[in-house]
Amino acid sequence: METQCGVSFRDPDLVLYHLIKDAAGTKALLYSGRSTVTCTIGGDPATPYNPGGGSVESFHWIPGDLAVDQISGSAGGSKQGKPGYWLTAGRISGKVARVTFTDGDETVDAVLANGTFLGRILQPAGWSPRNSEKVVVRAYDVDGQLVGESGHPGKPCYVTPLGTVLNRAREGNVNCLPATRWR
Repeated sequence: METQCGVSFRDPDLVLYHLIKDAAGTKALLYSGRSTVTCTIGGDPATPYNPGGGSVESFHWIPGDLAVDQISGSAGGSKQGKPGYWLTAGRISGKVARVTFTDGDETVDAVLANGTFLGRILQPAGWSPRNSEKVVVRAYDVDGQLVGESGHPGKPCYVTPLGTVLNRAREGNVNCLPATRWR
């Protein structure tokens, strides 16, 4: 799977970190030192390994306890009856015990594995991503306290020991907090 998704994405160094199966099919989460990729497995005979993704800002460091590496949507297949979905994927610190993914009034728990999370909010077959409200990802510790949230306007910047700034603040990069080591 890593090889097939890696060849399709043109990154031979991808490693599988997570895999979920639901009514929308099988989705893998892979990382290399430079890329984050979600790969649909077996969804279409013409493209049995269909990856999508992008670059990772800093693979071994995350801004706080939550790094949302992907939020994407996929339209449903109204002719085939396949559900549409919102997808989220990312990395978490060891402090995180739960990650939720919210679209409007619907919230689901993402699945956690290997310091990562992967979650989907399934939608009807005729659904299209442009019909959805803003989606939000939240991370909680074992006591249920919020420790991270996507898209939070007041979120501070974080800095790695080598000076790389993560989650650049709009008003400048002053008083950045220390980034959290990931793996």
